[in-house]
Amino acid sequence: MSLIIDGSKACLTALNHSAPKAALFSGSSNLKLTGCVVMSNSIAPDAIKLQGSASLQVDCLVSAGGVSLSNPVTTVCASPITQALPAADPFADLPAPPATNPCQNSNQSALQPGTYCRGLSLSGNVTLSPGVYVIQGGDFKANSNANISGEVSSFIWPVPPALA
Repeated sequence: MSLIIDGSKACLTALNHSAPKAALFSGSSNLKLTGCVVMSNSIAPDAIKLQGSASLQVDCLVSAGGVSLSNPVTTVCASPITQALPAADPFADLPAPPATNPCQNSNQSALQPGTYCRGLSLSGNVTLSPGVYVIQGGDFKANSNANISGEVSSFIWPVPPALA
């Protein structure tokens, strides 16, 4: 196993540099991410926040700011890494994906890549097909009863101004 010292192995990266709760896990959600870290570029003291009865299993938590945990997090690293250097934007050198029209319907048990307007809120059993999911005009939310599976290439939100 390699030593985790930064967000280079991030599968979930909050790119905002100042937002509180940039990566928020709450309610009774249960998230297991294998082989990667959760990274926040925010310098807020609660840049990564776990609240309520949420549970999280991930290789490590890495934050440019702080971490606020109401419950223990199962990690491979000994403890969360705080005051880390921000991760590079993995999309900086890529062209923006085209926003599709019409917006995709998120009220289904199997979702396809594309543009989801007014956010993407998942409930129940949902399978995500491989590809890029553009979330426009809202947040990504996995509700407490959501059971999400699949291999997503990436989620992009908020949508860069060039796509809005």
